[in-house]
Order: sequence, then structure tokens, then C-alpha cells
Amino acid sequence: MTRLKHETSPIEPYTGSSLWTCLAWKNGGAYLNGRPIRVDSEPQELVQSVVSMNLGYMRDETSVNHVTGTIRNLMEANLRALRMNGSACNQITSVACGRASCFVESGPHAWDVCAAAILVTEAGGVCYDMKGGPLDLYSRNYVFACNEAIAQAVLKCVVQPLPCDQS
Repeated sequence: MTRLKHETSPIEPYTGSSLWTCLAWKNGGAYLNGRPIRVDSEPQELVQSVVSMNLGYMRDETSVNHVTGTIRNLMEANLRALRMNGSACNQITSVACGRASCFVESGPHAWDVCAAAILVTEAGGVCYDMKGGPLDLYSRNYVFACNEAIAQAVLKCVVQPLPCDQS
């Protein structure tokens, strides 16, 4: 298991005409442009949730089945909305800011998600690998959620086998 070892995690994505900065440090909270941020505490079911993900770049049969099957399962579970808009880091930051309920994806590397993982944790969210285990930054299979209930609901929808399964 990879532990979050960095003291701070600045993220400065360019989003259209505005630049915003997120900052978090272990046991120090999470901030957007200097203001504290928290994950959305309301969703307890998928019907209340906005889930964010990317299709990824892998096009082998396992990857395609995983992505399309997971999307199908989320939709059949009556997910409120599915978003695919930007990098993994930007989408995970949306979870930390309360704009999305969860981010799920197989494929991003540790450098794509590590700073945002600190943000989600410090903003009150939870982080897992796609098998429900503790976050492993090298697994390349991630679930970042606003709370335990949403994480578990999304995990039930994830289609196995995982494209980046290291086991």
C-alpha cells in the first residue's frame, strides 16, 4: 500500500478563462483559492450522485468491457449523472470541492492522481482501489468519493477484471 507522504499538494489547472489553485497538506485541510473546501456530504445513494470518469486510452477487449460495463451498471443503478470532463486530477479535485460525488477510473498513473488524493482526503472524502482495498497509487485503479456509502455503491458497479490489474 502506498501512503500519502507529501506535506502539500498544490494543483493549478487552467480551466477556460480562469486559473484556480487548490492546496492541501496532511492534517491541515484542503483549500480552493485560500478558502476551505469539503466534499459534498449529502449523497448517500447513486440516484443523488454525480460520478466522473474518463474512457482512458486503452482499447483492448478487457478495457472496453470494463469501461462500458461499469457505465452500464452505474446507469442501471439509476445514477443521477455521469461526467467526463478533463484530466483525472481535475475530476478528482471536483470531488474534493463538492462538485462531483465520485471519480472512478482504471489507467491513470500515480502522478496523475497523487496530489488530488490528498485534497480528497483532507476535504473529508475517501479513497480506494477498485477492489475496495486501501488506496494504492501504483494500482492504476482508483475510486475517490465524497463518502463511504457512495464509494461502496460505485464499487458494486465496477466491472472486473480490471484493465490495469497488478495482482
